[in-house]
Amino acid sequence: MLTDWSALLLRRDFHADPALAASVLSMFSVAMFISRSISDTIMHHVRESTFLLFTAIIIALTIPATCATGSVPLVMAGIVVTGFFVGPLFPLALARGGRVAPKHLAEVAAALSIIGYAAHLGGPPLIGFAAEHTSLTFTVTAVVIIVAVALLVMVLVSVWKACETEAT
Repeated sequence: MLTDWSALLLRRDFHADPALAASVLSMFSVAMFISRSISDTIMHHVRESTFLLFTAIIIALTIPATCATGSVPLVMAGIVVTGFFVGPLFPLALARGGRVAPKHLAEVAAALSIIGYAAHLGGPPLIGFAAEHTSLTFTVTAVVIIVAVALLVMVLVSVWKACETEAT
């Protein structure tokens, strides 16, 4: 969502300079690249569930809080921070899929790719539709919170299952 809508969000809703608004996509992408590049190192020092929980909290708070300020630099920083925390999620999902179903890694990778492509194809029009009826700022904030809550639920279910497995 942020790759498709962040520049327009900054330009239209926060009146950022067009070049500055357009640059946020590059900054978001660089943040994702950096975090994906160091995600293995991060995972050697932090438990996966802790990282995912922290990521859910950061995602849930960063965009809504920075959008509430109305400050272009803060909104841009929030988008970059979100990119940094979102970056490792796909590799982590692949790794988790490999641990859960090691004999079906190709199917797991295909399913994750289908979900990703469906989000890229269906997400922008749905967000645009919702933004037409509310505002882009509200829609982006709502989607970010929904994604963070979904991530939080997945972490809690995963931790609950791990605790249940240890108890038996």
